Amino acid sequence: MSTPDTTLPGATNYVLQSTISGYSDEAYTNARKLTGTGIVGSNPKIDKSTETFVGQVRWFKPLNPTINVASLTDPAAGTKTNYASDFLNYVKTVRTHGAEKVNMAEIVTQDDGLAKIGRDFAETRAQDEHNAMLAILKGIAISEALNGAAAASGATGLGGQTFDNDPTDKKYGFYVDLGSAKPVIAATTAIQGAARAQGFLDAMGMAWKDYEPDFAYLITSPEVMASLRSANWWTKPL
Repeated sequence: MSTPDTTLPGATNYVLQSTISGYSDEAYTNARKLTGTGIVGSNPKIDKSTETFVGQVRWFKPLNPTINVASLTDPAAGTKTNYASDFLNYVKTVRTHGAEKVNMAEIVTQDDGLAKIGRDFAETRAQDEHNAMLAILKGIAISEALNGAAAASGATGLGGQTFDNDPTDKKYGFYVDLGSAKPVIAATTAIQGAARAQGFLDAMGMAWKDYEPDFAYLITSPEVMASLRSANWWTKPL
């Protein structure tokens, strides 16, 4: 076999050999992606056929009812219960992913560049969706922390969720401040097993209170995942 040559104009991604064999695809070893895991799904209220570049979703807010006691002697009308609605706007976006095809490249390399990009399109789309989802989650986390930052830091928030606060008060922010404590601490002679994850479990209870979900998606590093497993706190990787 001769020395690999990558100087073919218009086909610099190929390695040329004296004996040409078919190309095979190397497996992708990127980090696991958030999309396709069930963490997100389609919204049935979004109707793309009736929208332009900008769409809108509307919904009714939960009731805060006023309950009256009926009387046979008092003809006065009771207090009415009012309900409210809200909406959000969103702007659509379009991604592009393309390649060029040099006519001579396929003859020399025995590989179709357009077929290659077609094979990789699913990976490209999944990675783009993952990047967008991760950016949204980071933005939400920063927004909630800023909303709930305590007054001592110059903000007007109330310092994050606790077991006793009103969860509907947005000034707390949807986050829990564990201070210098770690979500999962190292094992000691006195603290073993799931007790090591006390901070993490407390944070779940403080954030959700009575509405703690049956299951939740956890985005974590391999190091934290190993700590949770060693603490005997069961998790299932995506």
